[in-house]
Amino acid sequence: MYKRQKKDFKAAKKNIEQALNNYENFIKQYFPALSEREKAKYWNTIKVDFEFYNTLAFGQLEDFRDLSGKVYNYQLMTKALLLSSSIKIKERILNSKDENLKASYALWIQKKEFLTNVLSMSTQQLAENGIDPGALNTEVEKLERELSEKSEIFGQGFENKRVTYENVQSAIEKTDVAIEMVRYRYFNHTFTDSIIYVALYVKGERGRPKVIELPQGHQMEGRYFKYYRNCITRRILDEHSYQVFWEPIQKGIGQYTTIFLSPDGVYNQLNLESIPTPDGKYVIDNSNIVMVSNTKDLYFRKVKAKVAGSAPSNSASMFGNPTFYLTASANRQWSDLPGTCLLYTSDAADE
Repeated sequence: MYKRQKKDFKAAKKNIEQALNNYENFIKQYFPALSEREKAKYWNTIKVDFEFYNTLAFGQLEDFRDLSGKVYNYQLMTKALLLSSSIKIKERILNSKDENLKASYALWIQKKEFLTNVLSMSTQQLAENGIDPGALNTEVEKLERELSEKSEIFGQGFENKRVTYENVQSAIEKTDVAIEMVRYRYFNHTFTDSIIYVALYVKGERGRPKVIELPQGHQMEGRYFKYYRNCITRRILDEHSYQVFWEPIQKGIGQYTTIFLSPDGVYNQLNLESIPTPDGKYVIDNSNIVMVSNTKDLYFRKVKAKVAGSAPSNSASMFGNPTFYLTASANRQWSDLPGTCLLYTSDAADE
């Protein structure tokens, strides 16, 4: 970071990209074998370098025009890293025919739940029951590593491929746009309190990702989010959230049939489609926003459909009119939810 402070941007770019590439190699080779705690600890250690890279990229975008694509690719690699890794491990184990592996996974779940209860016990309770939280935690982590290593045998195929923004572009229609929201702290000799949001977006055509910057991240997460939440809880007209959270993005990307949005930061807490627009409508009236944890999932979905020999499913299932406590005591009566209807399914392809 010394190079960045001396304004030697080219040297800083070279050094930080070398570090990030090393992180990428580590994540691919070793990350699946770490326990969840180890994964979180490692990510918290390296994420500051990604934030520094974002400051360099968006602060000097005119000098380094290739960086928008690289930032997008790093987002694809790291966003929801902890969550996606855990989900993949679970899926591989439960879809396996290895009964011993499934049994080990069930044992891990059991011990993990027990550990959670243990952590809430007092010192006296632990002593009375002869429980050693440290030893139990070590046992759980050992099981996690073993499960992660074994489950990698089910990870053959495209999941090991390095997904790029070009792959995302190839997976969406020309009438669609994919957006990766990026939240980072601004670096100026040291990390400051300034929080910046950037919407990186690609269309279903060639071209590097384009950038829409929202620099007032601190206010967005503070007073503007409080205002948004208060409007909902107090049922009053929201006159500002559209201008703050969505209008700059909408103006930047233009009008598209479907917008695939991978949120970050405060955008994980917003229901964008329900935000009122200045013309008396709502965002949903003008944009079909599909939330995804990571836009690389669009590419995975396309590959899976190709392997299966079919197009992505156009079917939809809708649920409503739930029956509460069907087998519970008749003394516990709950009224039906207002506005709900019977359960039904429909196939969009037949409509």
